[in-house]
Formats: sequence, structure tokens, C-alpha cells
Amino acid sequence: MPLLAGWADLDERESAAGIEPGHPILIDPEFQIDPVLAGFLARSRFTWLAEGRRAAYAKDYRLLFSFLWQRGKYWHEADPDDLLDWESWRRRGQPGSRIGGSKWQRELAALRLLYEWAEKKGHVARSPVLVHAVRLPDGGTVMAADQAPRDVRCSDVKCVTPRTYRLWLEVGLLGYDISGQPDRSWRGRNDGRNAAFTDLLFSSGLFSLGA
Repeated sequence: MPLLAGWADLDERESAAGIEPGHPILIDPEFQIDPVLAGFLARSRFTWLAEGRRAAYAKDYRLLFSFLWQRGKYWHEADPDDLLDWESWRRRGQPGSRIGGSKWQRELAALRLLYEWAEKKGHVARSPVLVHAVRLPDGGTVMAADQAPRDVRCSDVKCVTPRTYRLWLEVGLLGYDISGQPDRSWRGRNDGRNAAFTDLLFSSGLFSLGA
């Protein structure tokens, strides 16, 4: 393709820059790549995240940066007031587009990861994500975001019907297939002991299946 003339060594150049397959790349509305952001995405704690989490964080960055661009600001020019307005738009904006506490908590985590890295590296004077110290029951302290949500669902607990439990027990612990016949590939151990233990938990109301 004529458009790719002179880019035959693109794979080697990306590898030298630390860009691997599936690596997110952010391009601004003027089709420019910020070298600082590229460095963050390629050589920071961001790269330690699972692939799905990296993709989700990259989307969070894109949305905020687009919001800032409409205000005539680049990502490194964001201040706490911008994030307050961003939270208001994300959480109390138009019906149907609002996000809940869990999603906002993830977005805050993504922004803290970026801006605390940028502050440490000297790319921003101060992170726009304001934090405060929270004392733990054991006497220690952790830093929590001032804009941390209060409506986060810690878990999604679902009821387990006897039929679902019995199917899980037979297939997961006793080595039967879905038709109720012994699975010849089963290599489990201590089947009876494990089944007795879960039967006790289920009959006492202490058993649940993770979603």
C-alpha cells in the first residue's frame, strides 16, 4: 500500500518503543501522539494491569481527555475543578448515560494511576485527583480519593437454588458429566469428603456460588 511506504520496519520500531500487540495508543484530535502519555502506557505500572483492565483504563482516559479538549485543555492541564465537573457530568448527566459508584471508582483509580505517575515524574505540578489519609482499624493509613463514591456495591450476591447447587456438586466435585453419567476424564480426589463439606454448608445457609 502506498500509504505504508517507508514503514516496512514498523514492527521493529514498535518493539523498540515497548509497544506490544494489543497495546493502547492515544491520539489527540489533531492526530498527534503525546510522548509522555506514550511513555506512561508503555513503561509504568499501567503495563502491569491485565489486558482487559488496560483497555478499560484507556477508554476512561480517552473520555476525560476529550472532555478537557472541549474546554481548551490538554490532559496535563487538568485541575481539581475539572474533575469535579467531570464527575458531575458522568454521574448526574443525561438520563441513560449516568454511571454508578462502581464505574466511577474504577475511573478514579485509572486517573490516580496516571496523574500520580505524572506528578512523580514531574510532568504535572500536582495531581488533579485530590486525596486524604484514612486511618485503618489496625492503626495504619491509606490515601483515599476525595471524590471516592459512597454507593459502591462490594459484591453481587445471587441465590443458589437446590437444582443449581446439585448440578454444580455433581459436575464440579463428583466427576459427572452434564447428562449425569460418570465423566471418564475426571481426575478429582477426595470427592466424597468435598461433597459432604459443601452439603453441610448448603444445608446451613453458608454456601454461595461466586458469580
